[in-house]
Amino acid sequence: MSLVYFPSCKFTAKYPQTSQAIQRYLQGKARVAGCCRPGLEELTEEDTAVYICNTCAAFLRESSRAKTVLSLWEVVLGDSDFPFPDHRGRVMTVQDCWRAYDGLAAQEAVRTLLAQMGVETLELPDHHRRTAFCGCTFSTPPPPHYARYAPWRLEEELRPLCVPCPPQERKARMEAHCRQIPTNEVVCSCVSCANGIELGGKQAVHLAQLLFPI
Repeated sequence: MSLVYFPSCKFTAKYPQTSQAIQRYLQGKARVAGCCRPGLEELTEEDTAVYICNTCAAFLRESSRAKTVLSLWEVVLGDSDFPFPDHRGRVMTVQDCWRAYDGLAAQEAVRTLLAQMGVETLELPDHHRRTAFCGCTFSTPPPPHYARYAPWRLEEELRPLCVPCPPQERKARMEAHCRQIPTNEVVCSCVSCANGIELGGKQAVHLAQLLFPI
C-alpha cells in the first residue's frame, strides 16, 4: 500500500506556502501527485489517496480505483510524532463543509486536531451532517466536469441545490450566514467555505494554516 497525496490546485493557489509546508511534511511518507483529474487514472486498488480538498475527495471516491480515501486530517491524527503547534488562547467556530457532510471520520479528526493544538471550539447549529454551507457554491452553476468525475455528490446531489444569483446577493447571503457565527475566527477545511466566510466579513482560518504555521 502506498499513500498518494493530492495537494489541490485551489488550495495551493490560495495558500501556496502552507501547501509547500504540507508537502515537506509528507516527504518519505507519501507520493505527492499533481491535479486530481489526470491523477485519478494512475491510482490502483492498493493505493491510499489522501486529500485536502473535498471536491478532490468526491472525484477520488467516485472515479478512481483507490479503495481507501483519507483526509489529510486523518493522516496527521494517526502520526504519533506530529509536532502540534500551540494555539492555546484562540477561540474559533468550526465550519463544516456541505461537500463532506457525511464524512464523519474527517469531521471528528478536525475537532480532535484542534483540541490537540489547544484551540477552544464552538459549534454552529448546523454542523456535521446538518451542514448546508459551502461558501458561494450554491449560488453558481456547478462546473461541467463535476458530472464526469463525481456524478453522485457533485451532480445528482449538488446541481438541484444551485440557484445562480448576482454577486451582491451572494455577498448578502454570506453576511447573513456569518451573523450567526459567535467568533471572529472561523476554522475551515475547505477553500470554498473559507472564501465564503471572508466574503461574509469573518476571518477564515484554514485548519492547515494552524497545523503547518509558516
